[in-house]
Amino acid sequence: MPGARRGEAVRYADEIGYPVVVKAVRRGLAHKSDAGAVRLDLRDAAAVRAAVAAIGESIWPGRVSVPVPGEGFLVQAMIRGGLEMIVGGQRDPQFGPVVMVGLGGIFAEVFQDVTFLLVPCRDEDVLGALSGLRCARLLGGVRGQPPRDVSALASVVQAVGRVLEERPEVVSVDINPLAVLARGQGCVVLDALVEIR
Repeated sequence: MPGARRGEAVRYADEIGYPVVVKAVRRGLAHKSDAGAVRLDLRDAAAVRAAVAAIGESIWPGRVSVPVPGEGFLVQAMIRGGLEMIVGGQRDPQFGPVVMVGLGGIFAEVFQDVTFLLVPCRDEDVLGALSGLRCARLLGGVRGQPPRDVSALASVVQAVGRVLEERPEVVSVDINPLAVLARGQGCVVLDALVEIR
């Protein structure tokens, strides 16, 4: 649940079911892991309480409560086994809305294995762009890993493009990581940042 207060995090974790992830939600906080604002694989209420206390002290030092309305803690189900991809989009002054897709998670900045498409883009455009990535073999399944749901990934890329087309107030979208699950199981947004004018 986004913007949960300290005392609500355990209740939300209980509703979702363990294990869970807890993250800070704060305006201007783009790289949560670098700021110590993420705790993974929390398996019980005590772990959630400890995570909230540690994150709270790191992000809002010396505060008993979160100082700004809308800020707080995000409690999510722990997702395992997805291939982490990045999907984003922005407005190019020359070309208009442009979307990006590539290898995500902590490897996004290291390998910079991404490709760009003009909006609107069709399924075949996205699938063709994905086949040109260095990580394309990972999407097909390697070393006992299942083939990934590239159809669902293409749908996410197209959806980001539609948001940019239909919502002029949206300046940029950055979904990283997007967990691409096994074929037929879809994708799960693990973190996202949307800039609004």
